[in-house]
Amino acid sequence: MKQILFYVCLTLTIPLSATTWQVQAGGGPGLGTPFFSPQNLSIEIGDVVNWSWVSGQHNVAASSGPESFNSGSHFSPFEWSFTFTLSGTYNYECTLFNHAVTQFGTIIVSPLSIANLERSRSFDLMLYPNPAVNTVIIEKTRNGSSTVKFTDLSGRHILTIANTTELRMTCDIADLTRGIYFVEVEMDGVIVRQRLLIQ
Repeated sequence: MKQILFYVCLTLTIPLSATTWQVQAGGGPGLGTPFFSPQNLSIEIGDVVNWSWVSGQHNVAASSGPESFNSGSHFSPFEWSFTFTLSGTYNYECTLFNHAVTQFGTIIVSPLSIANLERSRSFDLMLYPNPAVNTVIIEKTRNGSSTVKFTDLSGRHILTIANTTELRMTCDIADLTRGIYFVEVEMDGVIVRQRLLIQ
């Protein structure tokens, strides 16, 4: 049960649209001082770091931190990425030859900010045709169970469709009288509302 709750919580804390950070790896014998550039990063849970080998032979190996990672040894050109799912401070280095003297880096992973959490939960709502006559198509831009409500100008609920997971649904509004309504979609505590004219 604890394992199930862990995965549920992990899913809720990873943003739906993560940031990918780029780090270059280069240098070595005959190629100059080995390096990672940038050497230090501050990112958030769910972000991805992509290392690009621009010259030489290198690896990317964690020396400390909440999670372990190791790219293995590769010659340039090569790319390797890692998604950070636990917050904390990660130190890493190239363990080949004597590169770790200068080729090391630090990544600080912060918990997902409230702003990004809200952004990851938000979605867009489209209604068409609008004005509508007998049917209206409701389309949302994010997966998930939602509740759809039609309200009149006084705020009275006219029609409710609960626990729908469809991204695109067609609603029969032939029984609704002509006038202005509001279509409200609630998902994960976020409410998006749009006006609908029924003719």
